Amino acid sequence: MWDLREIKFDLDWEVLLNWRNDKSTRISFFDDKKVTKKDHKKYIKNIIKDPNIKQYILVIGDDKIGTIKSTKTKKDNFELSYTISPLHRGKKLSIFLMKAFLYRKKGTFICKIKLDNTPSQKMVEACGYKLYQTENNVKIYKLEQ
Repeated sequence: MWDLREIKFDLDWEVLLNWRNDKSTRISFFDDKKVTKKDHKKYIKNIIKDPNIKQYILVIGDDKIGTIKSTKTKKDNFELSYTISPLHRGKKLSIFLMKAFLYRKKGTFICKIKLDNTPSQKMVEACGYKLYQTENNVKIYKLEQ
């Protein structure tokens, strides 16, 4: 049994902080500094309040597997960011997470990925994204549906 649900502060802030501060996760982030508990709690509360941002967590059985955040940049355009729990990487669960998120959604979806993050590039390509452009140290992928 699985569920892709919106994050809830009391249930998710701590696991999201642990994932965010994981060394291998930080390598893929554009801001790779560790985040304090105080700053992270504020960040999560702001996400939950913001009508243009939705963040979801994938739960399979009792395990929290990964998270995906959608930021509305303009009408029907969304920028996505995501991560898989360090315990569940390498199992192709990021493809499942992305496809579950995209199911029945319409719009243009953008993923910005560091040039050296090959696993994430392969994942979005497996989900139908096309390379849109490369700038600085970033590949920008786009999916329209």
